[in-house]
Amino acid sequence: MSLNDLQAFMASKGLPIHEELLVGTTEIKRYSSRNNRDKDEFYIIYEMGNNHLKCLFGTWRGDVKYWWDSYEKGQVDNEEAVIKEITERYLAEREKIRQESRKKAKTIWEFAEQPSNHPYLQKKKLPGHMVRQRGDSLVIPLYNTSEEMTGIQFINPEGEKRFLTGTTMAGSYLVIGNIANDDFYYIAEGYATAASIFEATGVASVCAFSCNNLTSCGVLLKNSWGNKTPILAQDKGQAGQKSAIEWKKSVNDQVRMPDIQKEKGDFSDVYLDIGIDAVKKQLRPFHYQALTVKQILKMECPPIVRLNKYFTSHSMNIIYGAAGVGKSRICYEWALCLSLNEPFMNTKNNDSYRCLYVDAEMPLADTQQRLKPLLRRYSDCNIDPEKFKMLSSNILMDQGDGRVDLFCESHRQKIEKIMNDADVIFLDNFNTLTSIPEGDSFAKHAYEWDRFFKWTIAFKNQGKCIVLICHPIKSGHLQGGSQMRNDMDLILKIDPVFEEDEDSLCHFSVSFDKARRIPIYLQKKFEGICSAKKGKRGWEFR
Repeated sequence: MSLNDLQAFMASKGLPIHEELLVGTTEIKRYSSRNNRDKDEFYIIYEMGNNHLKCLFGTWRGDVKYWWDSYEKGQVDNEEAVIKEITERYLAEREKIRQESRKKAKTIWEFAEQPSNHPYLQKKKLPGHMVRQRGDSLVIPLYNTSEEMTGIQFINPEGEKRFLTGTTMAGSYLVIGNIANDDFYYIAEGYATAASIFEATGVASVCAFSCNNLTSCGVLLKNSWGNKTPILAQDKGQAGQKSAIEWKKSVNDQVRMPDIQKEKGDFSDVYLDIGIDAVKKQLRPFHYQALTVKQILKMECPPIVRLNKYFTSHSMNIIYGAAGVGKSRICYEWALCLSLNEPFMNTKNNDSYRCLYVDAEMPLADTQQRLKPLLRRYSDCNIDPEKFKMLSSNILMDQGDGRVDLFCESHRQKIEKIMNDADVIFLDNFNTLTSIPEGDSFAKHAYEWDRFFKWTIAFKNQGKCIVLICHPIKSGHLQGGSQMRNDMDLILKIDPVFEEDEDSLCHFSVSFDKARRIPIYLQKKFEGICSAKKGKRGWEFR
């Protein structure tokens, strides 16, 4: 690798250099990535021998740094000593820059004036809590837990933000209001968000200035104000989800997310688009109120109705089994039989029900190939087209944005209306209908499942029966954490039965993995065989 590779790497990190790189000076060099006189960026390049190089570069605007080297691991002998020396020089220079920055920040703040009709404040409908103005830029101070000013953020009339060179980001924040006044306080990422929250609620709000700084501020302030509860006012979006996960691990479970139509946004958007009352409602701490037994019994609620031996209204269910076992074939027919009040899977239905089948996995040609013989077998029945509807994969792709993800709020909103018009909803295949955010992990899966399940609760409360068709993991067990299992009313496992029968389209066994509303004595394993020789409908259950 060459210096050209280093320059390309620096540019990829948003810190391009517009001058010749100096090698082997052992001194930290300053430069401007924006090609102006503000030399906020730095680099130091060491020669490691045999034309190998080691570089540390970054910016003093926010304490961002990156390592780069031109060699493979094990090609140099003195790497550890060089890293130590570079780090020592970097830390010494950083401390020098920070001290200079803090002196400069105090001077800027001292001579800055009260804001006067600043466009950014007018756009955000804010009076200007804890800010001043210098020229056409807002001046927003950062403090540490010792109440020492650690830097400044500037916001120009267009809303562009930058930090004073040398500003200490980690563990620095701005408190708007007085934490001592209430039992709790809010922590948000940006100034406008924190100021909007304070304006709407009157409760102290902390600006952390960066999503990466939210949890650090939460921990520091929780230690300083042990008798007060910090509440994270997260942004909506992937970065906000990541912040919420980190917050719950290190601070507490008090997290609020803005309820807005956009996929990304914050409580400043709620403040501007919906109003102050919406901010108050979405942020206020929730306290449970116990009801008397009489009050509980008087509450209006659709009664739980048994659809058949397995399914009930107000339920969340899973059918899972290995690929190729026939899950979709079985569930296509089960949905049709529920809509016709026809017996299937060793049980009779108590009525006919409106069924919606969402198939995100099967190509259109396969869907048609399965539907044609299925409808022929039930041609003697009066099939009501309003009671058996499908949303196939091609419709999801054509009418959507090329993908579907029910872990995404905007995608859930697209399907809500047709779900409202159904009694029984089959979601096939749940693994295809959802996707985990980048950086797949158990924590993220649990977080997304929790949000998805809370969304389905509204449908359960309406009396809907929801059936998820799932694949197992390699061990054969149900994919997902224990919380996913706990939230289910019924889990049926379908296993293949290997039998030499040329006429059999599928042969499987059904076992009860979990059955909350079925007596134990009825949870008996049974087999199903689909064959042209098995009578009028082509099925035998035993």
